[in-house]
Amino acid sequence: SGSSIFGKWKSFFCFFSSTIFLISFLGLLFSVKNKQGSLLNYAYLIYMIVSILFICISGKTHGHYGMILVPMYVYPLALVFGQIELICEKHGNMIVASLIAIYFIISIIMPSWNETIQDFPGLLLQEMRNSNQLMLPDNVRTICDYIINNTSEDDKISVYGNWDIIYVITNRCHATTYSYQLPIGRVKPEIMEDYFDQLARELPPVIVVQSEKLDERMQDFLEVNNYRNVWSENATEGAMLFAGN
Repeated sequence: SGSSIFGKWKSFFCFFSSTIFLISFLGLLFSVKNKQGSLLNYAYLIYMIVSILFICISGKTHGHYGMILVPMYVYPLALVFGQIELICEKHGNMIVASLIAIYFIISIIMPSWNETIQDFPGLLLQEMRNSNQLMLPDNVRTICDYIINNTSEDDKISVYGNWDIIYVITNRCHATTYSYQLPIGRVKPEIMEDYFDQLARELPPVIVVQSEKLDERMQDFLEVNNYRNVWSENATEGAMLFAGN
Protein backbone atom coordinates (compact mmCIF):
# COMPACT_ATOMS: atom_id res chain seq x y z
CA SER A 1 0.00 0.00 0.00
CA GLY A 2 0.98 3.68 -0.23
CA SER A 3 1.82 3.80 3.47
CA SER A 4 4.21 0.82 3.30
CA ILE A 5 7.92 1.17 3.98
CA PHE A 6 8.55 1.19 0.23
CA GLY A 7 5.97 3.96 -0.23
CA LYS A 8 7.52 6.06 2.55
CA TRP A 9 10.99 5.61 1.08
CA LYS A 10 9.77 6.58 -2.39
CA SER A 11 8.07 9.67 -0.97
CA PHE A 12 11.17 10.65 1.02
CA PHE A 13 13.44 10.27 -1.99
CA CYS A 14 11.04 12.27 -4.19
CA PHE A 15 11.00 15.31 -1.89
CA PHE A 16 14.57 15.06 -0.63
CA SER A 17 16.12 14.77 -4.09
CA SER A 18 14.52 17.94 -5.43
CA THR A 19 17.04 20.57 -6.45
CA ILE A 20 15.79 23.25 -4.09
CA PHE A 21 15.78 20.91 -1.08
CA LEU A 22 19.30 19.66 -1.76
CA ILE A 23 20.68 23.18 -2.19
CA SER A 24 18.95 24.34 1.00
CA PHE A 25 19.96 21.30 3.02
CA LEU A 26 23.60 21.27 1.90
CA GLY A 27 23.85 25.03 2.35
CA LEU A 28 22.63 24.69 5.92
CA LEU A 29 25.05 21.81 6.58
CA PHE A 30 27.90 24.01 5.33
CA SER A 31 26.86 26.78 7.72
CA VAL A 32 26.63 24.33 10.63
CA LYS A 33 30.09 23.00 9.82
CA ASN A 34 31.49 26.53 9.84
CA LYS A 35 29.69 27.36 13.12
CA GLN A 36 27.78 30.30 11.71
CA GLY A 37 24.82 31.01 13.98
CA SER A 38 25.33 27.48 15.23
CA LEU A 39 22.38 27.14 17.67
CA LEU A 40 19.85 28.46 15.16
CA ASN A 41 21.31 26.42 12.34
CA TYR A 42 21.31 23.17 14.35
CA ALA A 43 17.67 23.78 15.28
CA TYR A 44 16.80 24.59 11.67
CA LEU A 45 18.52 21.44 10.46
CA ILE A 46 16.39 19.36 12.83
CA TYR A 47 13.30 21.27 11.66
CA MET A 48 14.07 20.41 8.01
CA ILE A 49 14.59 16.72 8.75
CA VAL A 50 11.45 16.41 10.89
CA SER A 51 9.35 18.25 8.27
CA ILE A 52 10.33 15.98 5.41
CA LEU A 53 9.81 12.88 7.55
CA PHE A 54 6.30 14.02 8.47
CA ILE A 55 5.22 14.62 4.87
CA CYS A 56 6.42 11.10 3.96
CA ILE A 57 4.25 9.31 6.55
CA SER A 58 1.46 8.66 4.04
CA GLY A 59 3.83 7.18 1.49
CA LYS A 60 2.37 9.48 -1.19
CA THR A 61 4.23 11.89 -3.49
CA HIS A 62 1.44 14.42 -4.15
CA GLY A 63 2.94 17.81 -4.89
CA HIS A 64 0.70 19.67 -2.44
CA TYR A 65 2.14 17.57 0.41
CA GLY A 66 5.36 19.52 -0.10
CA MET A 67 3.69 22.92 0.37
CA ILE A 68 4.90 23.11 3.96
CA LEU A 69 8.48 22.98 2.65
CA VAL A 70 8.18 26.20 0.63
CA PRO A 71 8.61 28.72 3.51
CA MET A 72 11.28 26.44 4.97
CA TYR A 73 13.62 27.20 2.07
CA VAL A 74 13.86 30.95 2.71
CA TYR A 75 16.46 30.90 5.49
CA PRO A 76 18.80 28.22 4.03
CA LEU A 77 18.76 29.87 0.60
CA ALA A 78 19.56 33.22 2.21
CA LEU A 79 22.58 31.55 3.80
CA VAL A 80 23.64 30.08 0.45
CA PHE A 81 23.45 33.41 -1.37
CA GLY A 82 25.19 35.10 1.58
CA GLN A 83 28.09 32.64 1.27
CA ILE A 84 28.31 33.23 -2.48
CA GLU A 85 28.46 36.97 -1.89
CA LEU A 86 31.18 36.65 0.77
CA ILE A 87 33.33 34.39 -1.43
CA CYS A 88 33.07 36.69 -4.42
CA GLU A 89 33.70 39.84 -2.36
CA LYS A 90 36.84 38.19 -1.01
CA HIS A 91 38.09 37.61 -4.53
CA GLY A 92 36.73 40.90 -5.84
CA ASN A 93 34.51 39.49 -8.55
CA MET A 94 30.82 40.32 -8.18
CA ILE A 95 30.11 39.27 -11.78
CA VAL A 96 30.83 35.67 -10.80
CA ALA A 97 28.50 36.05 -7.81
CA SER A 98 25.73 37.32 -10.08
CA LEU A 99 26.19 34.48 -12.57
CA ILE A 100 26.14 31.85 -9.81
CA ALA A 101 23.00 33.41 -8.31
CA ILE A 102 21.29 33.42 -11.72
CA TYR A 103 22.26 29.77 -12.26
CA PHE A 104 20.77 28.75 -8.91
CA ILE A 105 17.56 30.64 -9.58
CA ILE A 106 17.15 29.09 -13.04
CA SER A 107 17.95 25.55 -11.87
CA ILE A 108 15.41 25.85 -9.03
CA ILE A 109 12.56 27.54 -10.88
CA MET A 110 12.72 26.33 -14.49
CA PRO A 111 12.16 22.57 -13.95
CA SER A 112 8.87 23.30 -12.16
CA TRP A 113 7.69 25.96 -14.62
CA ASN A 114 8.74 24.23 -17.83
CA GLU A 115 5.58 22.12 -18.31
CA THR A 116 3.27 25.01 -17.43
CA ILE A 117 5.01 27.45 -19.75
CA GLN A 118 5.10 25.12 -22.76
CA ASP A 119 1.33 24.54 -22.58
CA PHE A 120 0.45 28.17 -21.94
CA PRO A 121 -0.02 29.37 -25.57
CA GLY A 122 -2.48 26.55 -26.33
CA LEU A 123 -4.42 27.13 -23.13
CA LEU A 124 -4.57 30.89 -23.78
CA LEU A 125 -5.87 30.34 -27.32
CA GLN A 126 -8.51 27.91 -26.07
CA GLU A 127 -9.58 30.37 -23.38
CA MET A 128 -9.93 33.15 -25.97
CA ARG A 129 -12.11 30.92 -28.15
CA ASN A 130 -14.31 29.94 -25.20
CA SER A 131 -14.33 33.24 -23.32
CA ASN A 132 -18.08 33.08 -22.72
CA GLN A 133 -18.17 29.43 -21.67
CA LEU A 134 -16.89 27.60 -18.65
CA MET A 135 -14.23 25.16 -19.83
CA LEU A 136 -15.12 21.71 -18.51
CA PRO A 137 -14.26 18.17 -19.56
CA ASP A 138 -17.08 16.52 -21.51
CA ASN A 139 -17.82 13.97 -18.78
CA VAL A 140 -18.10 16.68 -16.11
CA ARG A 141 -20.40 18.77 -18.30
CA THR A 142 -22.67 15.81 -19.10
CA ILE A 143 -22.97 14.74 -15.45
CA CYS A 144 -23.58 18.27 -14.21
CA ASP A 145 -26.20 18.97 -16.89
CA TYR A 146 -28.13 15.86 -15.84
CA ILE A 147 -27.98 16.76 -12.14
CA ILE A 148 -29.06 20.37 -12.74
CA ASN A 149 -31.95 19.29 -14.97
CA ASN A 150 -33.19 16.40 -12.82
CA THR A 151 -32.73 17.59 -9.24
CA SER A 152 -33.45 20.76 -7.30
CA GLU A 153 -30.91 22.86 -5.44
CA ASP A 154 -32.34 21.50 -2.18
CA ASP A 155 -31.46 17.93 -3.18
CA LYS A 156 -28.24 16.47 -1.89
CA ILE A 157 -26.08 14.21 -4.01
CA SER A 158 -23.05 12.02 -3.43
CA VAL A 159 -19.91 11.70 -5.51
CA TYR A 160 -17.91 8.52 -4.94
CA GLY A 161 -14.20 9.10 -5.34
CA ASN A 162 -12.47 12.48 -5.22
CA TRP A 163 -14.28 14.78 -7.64
CA ASP A 164 -15.61 17.80 -5.78
CA ILE A 165 -15.99 19.89 -8.94
CA ILE A 166 -19.35 18.15 -9.43
CA TYR A 167 -20.70 19.78 -6.26
CA VAL A 168 -19.29 23.17 -7.21
CA ILE A 169 -20.69 23.27 -10.74
CA THR A 170 -24.12 21.91 -9.82
CA ASN A 171 -24.42 23.91 -6.61
CA ARG A 172 -25.54 20.77 -4.78
CA CYS A 173 -24.50 19.77 -1.26
CA HIS A 174 -23.07 16.34 -0.45
CA ALA A 175 -25.49 13.94 1.21
CA THR A 176 -22.94 12.62 3.72
CA THR A 177 -20.19 14.13 5.83
CA TYR A 178 -17.67 13.23 3.15
CA SER A 179 -17.59 15.13 -0.15
CA TYR A 180 -14.84 12.67 -1.12
CA GLN A 181 -13.86 9.32 0.33
CA LEU A 182 -10.58 8.47 -1.40
CA PRO A 183 -7.78 8.28 -0.45
CA ILE A 184 -8.81 9.13 3.14
CA GLY A 185 -11.00 6.03 3.34
CA ARG A 186 -8.02 3.83 2.57
CA VAL A 187 -5.91 5.46 5.26
CA LYS A 188 -8.73 5.19 7.81
CA PRO A 189 -11.24 2.42 6.94
CA GLU A 190 -13.70 3.71 9.55
CA ILE A 191 -14.42 6.59 7.19
CA MET A 192 -15.76 4.18 4.57
CA GLU A 193 -18.01 2.50 7.14
CA ASP A 194 -19.39 5.85 8.23
CA TYR A 195 -19.85 6.98 4.64
CA PHE A 196 -21.91 3.95 3.61
CA ASP A 197 -23.96 4.10 6.82
CA GLN A 198 -24.86 7.72 6.10
CA LEU A 199 -25.46 6.98 2.43
CA ALA A 200 -27.94 4.22 3.36
CA ARG A 201 -29.87 6.65 5.57
CA GLU A 202 -29.89 9.53 3.09
CA LEU A 203 -30.35 7.64 -0.21
CA PRO A 204 -29.62 10.71 -2.35
CA PRO A 205 -31.45 10.96 -5.68
CA VAL A 206 -28.16 10.92 -7.59
CA ILE A 207 -24.87 9.15 -6.97
CA VAL A 208 -21.90 9.93 -9.21
CA VAL A 209 -19.04 7.45 -9.41
CA GLN A 210 -15.72 8.87 -10.52
CA SER A 211 -13.81 7.11 -13.28
CA GLU A 212 -12.20 3.81 -12.13
CA LYS A 213 -13.73 4.09 -8.64
CA LEU A 214 -16.66 1.67 -8.96
CA ASP A 215 -15.67 -1.06 -6.49
CA GLU A 216 -17.61 -4.11 -5.31
CA ARG A 217 -18.98 -2.42 -2.21
CA MET A 218 -20.45 0.54 -4.09
CA GLN A 219 -21.81 -1.77 -6.77
CA ASP A 220 -23.59 -3.86 -4.13
CA PHE A 221 -25.01 -0.73 -2.50
CA LEU A 222 -26.39 0.53 -5.80
CA GLU A 223 -28.02 -2.83 -6.60
CA VAL A 224 -29.53 -3.32 -3.14
CA ASN A 225 -31.04 0.18 -3.16
CA ASN A 226 -32.34 -0.05 -6.74
CA TYR A 227 -30.22 2.69 -8.28
CA ARG A 228 -30.22 2.62 -12.06
CA ASN A 229 -27.35 3.57 -14.32
CA VAL A 230 -28.54 6.57 -16.34
CA TRP A 231 -25.21 7.44 -17.95
CA SER A 232 -21.78 5.84 -18.34
CA GLU A 233 -18.69 7.32 -19.92
CA ASN A 234 -17.78 3.88 -21.24
CA ALA A 235 -18.62 0.27 -20.46
CA THR A 236 -15.78 -0.47 -18.05
CA GLU A 237 -13.70 2.18 -16.28
CA GLY A 238 -15.28 5.54 -17.08
CA ALA A 239 -17.32 7.83 -14.85
CA MET A 240 -20.90 6.71 -14.10
CA LEU A 241 -24.11 8.38 -13.04
CA PHE A 242 -26.77 6.58 -11.01
CA ALA A 243 -30.28 7.76 -10.15
CA GLY A 244 -32.57 6.49 -7.41
CA ASN A 245 -36.24 5.67 -7.75
